[in-house]
Amino acid sequence: LNESGSYHFDYTFYYTDECDNEFVLDVNGDFAVTDCPLDVDLILDDNVICQGECTEIWAEVTGGDPNTYYYNWSPALPGTEGPHQVCSPITQVYTLTVGDAAGSTPSTESITLTILPPPTLDPQPTYCEQDPAVQLTATPPGGDWSGTHIDVDDGLFHSDSGNGAPWVYYESPQGCVDSMQISVEDIWAGNDQASCVGAPPFMLVGFEPVGGTWSGLNVTSAGQFDPNSIGTFTLTYTAPSGCSDEIDVTVGPIAFQPQSAVCQSDVPFDLVATPFGGTWTGAGVMDEYLGIFDPDDAGG
Repeated sequence: LNESGSYHFDYTFYYTDECDNEFVLDVNGDFAVTDCPLDVDLILDDNVICQGECTEIWAEVTGGDPNTYYYNWSPALPGTEGPHQVCSPITQVYTLTVGDAAGSTPSTESITLTILPPPTLDPQPTYCEQDPAVQLTATPPGGDWSGTHIDVDDGLFHSDSGNGAPWVYYESPQGCVDSMQISVEDIWAGNDQASCVGAPPFMLVGFEPVGGTWSGLNVTSAGQFDPNSIGTFTLTYTAPSGCSDEIDVTVGPIAFQPQSAVCQSDVPFDLVATPFGGTWTGAGVMDEYLGIFDPDDAGG
């Protein structure tokens, strides 16, 4: 017996004497045990957790009088054996003292819950959507990366996966997770454009965000282009953030690809002209930039 308390027993004894006479003796009684020592065993569901996580703690107690146990936890927890949920922000020693009303010597036990700090992700600047991939770093190294813009195998961040503020996630080798947002600046210089040589100067359009500057041959910083010579001119638009994008403006005579008669029931097709980058207009034109033509929309 390892617990104090009141016990009842029944005992049956069978006896045969030398003359083969059988006798049955039944004995029963009650007795009390009041001097078993108390023994406390503390158990954590997880002895090591990450900061911000929780686990459960409970006690297994033997000895003494279990009907009159009392529990004193430090730090304070409800006065039962548990399980209790614990969510300490730092490494914590939990101590429990158990006694009873039968006069047993109280027993004390302690256990340590180790809290691992989250990993540290090295801060990142704002990237341009046209920037090359960059290696992200974190402490401790050797963990796993995830996110919409990142290579999970090596932690390379690809800003060209799209603008905005994507989240990236890092799980340390110990299993703790942290995350951060990285800003990717959206910039677009617009569609490639075209012009006839000697046409009046015109303003470049369709770029975003506004407020930047243009650079290149035959263009002003405000974006006015002068088609004064034949050729293809690569122009750069630089946004206020410093991010940049390029377009080509082609200057030359217009030439159309001959087009035979089509039926109104024919499927849409591409109109072709050089230089590319002009604007298509007229009945049946579905896309003024790409020159997609729908015979059915054009009518007879």
